[in-house]
Amino acid sequence: MADSQSSLELSIDDSSFDGESEGSVLPNKKSRLEYEENSNSSENTLESEILVQLAKLTTMLENLYEMLKERKQERTYTSWDAIKEVPNLDEDVRLEAFNLLDTKPKIDGFLKMTLEERAKWILMTTSKK
Repeated sequence: MADSQSSLELSIDDSSFDGESEGSVLPNKKSRLEYEENSNSSENTLESEILVQLAKLTTMLENLYEMLKERKQERTYTSWDAIKEVPNLDEDVRLEAFNLLDTKPKIDGFLKMTLEERAKWILMTTSKK
């Protein structure tokens, strides 16, 4: 029975009972390092989660900035600039073509046309009137 008592170890809350020492209840204290590690691990998890979200937000803002920069560059070349590049057009025809470009989809499509396609489009749409 002495052998079974020596191997018997009970733990209740933060106290432990060692079967070899009669009637002794010794506190089972966690080391400060263990406590700090447990505390820091949850803080580190939260911090890393925040850093991941912050990195995602930064990437999104950088992409948005690039898109706005590209849009600004596109806007510096206007539909009027594109119309003026088409050779052999009277001023009245140019103005009429500009008035026909009254929606963003029309303007976007017009700006994507080649110079020859623009000339054909202008001649076809202005001659219908």
